[in-house]
Parts: sequence; C-alpha cells; structure tokens
Amino acid sequence: MVNPKRYPVQLPFKPDGSYRSLFGPWVYHPAIEYSNSEENHRLGLMRWVAPRIDQLTDDFYRNNQRKFCNYGIVHALKKILRERVSRLFSSNYNFQEDIRVNAYAQHPKRAVRIIAYLFLRDSGCLHIDDYIPFIRSAKHVRGKLKRFEYAKRGKKPRIVVDLTTEGSLILGTIINVMKEAFTDPIILGDCRLTFCASPQVDNLKVAFDRLLNPVYKTEYLYFSDDSCIVYSTPTGLKRANVDISSCDMSHTPALFNVLQYISYGHPDVGDLMAKAIKQLTYPLKVGRLLMQPKQPVLYSGSVLTTTVNNLASLLIGISIHGSGDIVGGASRAGYIVTIDEVFNDERYQFLKHSPTRVDGDLRVFMNLGVLLRTLGSCRGDLPGKGGLNKRADLFISSVALAFQHSGKSNFLKNLLLRYNCKVKPKYDSWYYARDLDNHDEISDLSYTNRYGVDGIANLSRWILNAELYSVYHTHFTDEVFRIDYDYV
Repeated sequence: MVNPKRYPVQLPFKPDGSYRSLFGPWVYHPAIEYSNSEENHRLGLMRWVAPRIDQLTDDFYRNNQRKFCNYGIVHALKKILRERVSRLFSSNYNFQEDIRVNAYAQHPKRAVRIIAYLFLRDSGCLHIDDYIPFIRSAKHVRGKLKRFEYAKRGKKPRIVVDLTTEGSLILGTIINVMKEAFTDPIILGDCRLTFCASPQVDNLKVAFDRLLNPVYKTEYLYFSDDSCIVYSTPTGLKRANVDISSCDMSHTPALFNVLQYISYGHPDVGDLMAKAIKQLTYPLKVGRLLMQPKQPVLYSGSVLTTTVNNLASLLIGISIHGSGDIVGGASRAGYIVTIDEVFNDERYQFLKHSPTRVDGDLRVFMNLGVLLRTLGSCRGDLPGKGGLNKRADLFISSVALAFQHSGKSNFLKNLLLRYNCKVKPKYDSWYYARDLDNHDEISDLSYTNRYGVDGIANLSRWILNAELYSVYHTHFTDEVFRIDYDYV
C-alpha cells in the first residue's frame, strides 16, 4: 500500500457526533476517543500500512511466517483442524437452520441481519453451496473510522469496513461452526493448546486451572489474539500474558493458505472461504482515497478475524514450545509479541478476567478496570426523562446490574446497594446480555494481589456515598487502568 500521509483523504464535511457525556460518579482514566476528522482517518490508514518498524523488519517477520507454515508440526496442526471441520459439516448438518438462529440471535445489528436472512430464504437457499453467489464481489470496500472506542494515548484509531450484511451473516454462521474445531484442546507432543470460547465462569476455571496446575511441559491458553502461557524451563516454570503487536496486519498469505486448507474439510465451506479471503484483497476506499492491497489484509469488520487470529496464536504457541523462548519463538512464527510476566495467580489476564484462590478454592473475577471504565459517562446525551439526578441514577443502575454476575466483590455489592438495583437494565443492555453467571465471592485481597497496591477498600467506601459530578482518582485506580488497559 502507499503511504496515506502523502495524500489527502478529502472527507466530505459531516457533523462529528462522537461525543461523550460525563456526569459522574466517574473514576478518572486517561483513555481518549477519536473524533471523526480527516486527520484521524489518515492515522487510521497508517495503522494499516505501517504496522512494523521498517520495511526490512517487516520482510524478516513475513519470511519467517512463510517458512514456519511449511514446518511439519504446522502440517500436523492443519490435519487435525481439517478433520474436525469435516466432522462438523457432516451430511446431517443443517446450515439453513443455523443461519436462521444466527440471524435472530441478540446482536446490535439484529434487525438488519433478520432482513438479510429473509432475503436469502426467499431466494431459495437451502444448502451451503446455494449461498456462495451471495458472497458478492465488489470494486472496493468502504472504510470508516470506528467511533465511541476508548484508546490509549498514542494508539492509532481503527478503520472498519462493511463487507455486506448478507456476506457477514453467511460467513459468520460458517465461522461460528468452524470455531468449534478449536474447542477441544490440541495436543502436539508435550504441548497442550487450549481454546476458551467465552468468558463463562466454568470455561475460565478449566482454562486457568491448566495454567496454574500444568500437566504438560507447555500449557497455552488462547482466544483470538488474547493468550497466556506457562512452560517449563531448566530453572523452573515461566508464566506470562502474551500480546501480539499489530496482530491483524501481521498475517501473510501463508497463514490464509492454512485457513483455506482447513476449510476444505468440506468442499462447499472451502469455496465460501475462498470468496471470503478474496474480499480481503479488495481496494480500501476512505473518503476519496483508494488504496490497493498487495495481498490479503484482515480488515477490521471481517468475520474471519477471530479464526485467523486463532491460527496465529496457535503458531505462536507451537513455536514457543519448540524454542523455549516467548519473544524468539513468536519471531520464528512471524510475529512480534510483548510479554507481561506473571508472578502471582491474579496477574494472569485473559478475556479481561483473572484467577484467584479463596480458602484454596479456584475462582475467577472480572478485571476491575472493565467496570470502572463504564461508570459515570455515556455515549452522546444521557438518555431518559426527568432531572439529571434521576437519569444518571437509572443509567448507572443499569450498568451495575449488567455486571452483577461478574463476581461478588465488596465494591460491586456497594455499587448495587448505592443505586438500589432491583430492575432489569434499560440502557447499555448489551452488557446485560453478557451474563457471566459468576456468583463467587471475591475478596479485597484478590484485587490487592492483582494491582500490587492497597486501595480497593477506600474505593468501595467512596462508591457507597458517591454523588453526581464526583470524580475519584488515586494511585490505586491509576494502577488498575495501567495493568488492565496499559493506560499511562
């Protein structure tokens, strides 16, 4: 791709609309939100075209990935996943029913998904191959800035694309089934790679137990580009959270070939996947600027994101196991990673949850920063009717109820008590839909161990009496956001 700094995006002027109301009680954090400006669109394009340090570095990692994908252990991985895909899409699989369920599932775009499903149904689609023509070709895909997204300072904004509702519904249904191919652990020699499909408490307990009580030389936990590891070294066990730098832009054609091979466990699924990968080669249009990829680009908004990133995480886990080094192993697989070494149980972070032990019992709790970041502000205007106090209380009550099953901490208990939460949420109900079903008691010590500083008791007392416009900012909350979100 060309450097977008040289070319103006020339966006037609539109009202921005991306503002946030702050009404409190609010816990200070230094995250920013990007406005819908031409400059931010240029920065978003830079995120696509300049993910590496320089061209030589980029070529080095891409060549590594190409070579690693031809190693025997990767061929063994491909064979395992292809056989699983073949079983999942056996002759008794009902794609028509699956796509109907997917269309009517709770989702921010549920209404347009239902319209797309009815259109496909009325077009006479019965079997998987009937849907292939509806993965349409296009001259380009249009990119827009993703608004209302918190970001740490210095991180470039995200450009998202629309790959059509019909295409996303069809491929999303296929991907949901293919995701089950990762569900059973993959065991290669003395390495176990565990996929955790959702942050349900039972799933997390099984996953964290494998990290805290390893049976294999290497235990690797992953979902998309989120991963944790424990592995044996001559000096003892090494534990870490692993973060892939510029993950979406670090995939090469070699990795997409792996995905294509796996999907041909069923011929029609393979044909659909070929068209989905072809979509990732379409030119990206932002404003009046058109940019042509030289190879498939994992655009934000593609339903392939989780599956492609799963494969990348698997390559990294396998390579680390083979090399005995996290950064070096990831490099051998073609990726740059940063690591956060884990010195106690609570410092593991996976899907914004951490493990802890209370009286010897393994429990999991949602990271505190997730809840604190939602308090005291909302996108756009504060919804509801009546005075500001009434609307603010109702909104925060709604958010608090949404997190009522994320572990019973003293802070959450006081928050629910302060806002007299007794009704189903009316606002931000998508939080509520993510019922984590976690009723474990979480001690204040668990938070102290995670964040390395005492302060949760003071925060819990503050929220019990917090009023409109009040702001809370201490060293403890700074550490919460630094560790949970890397905000500094």
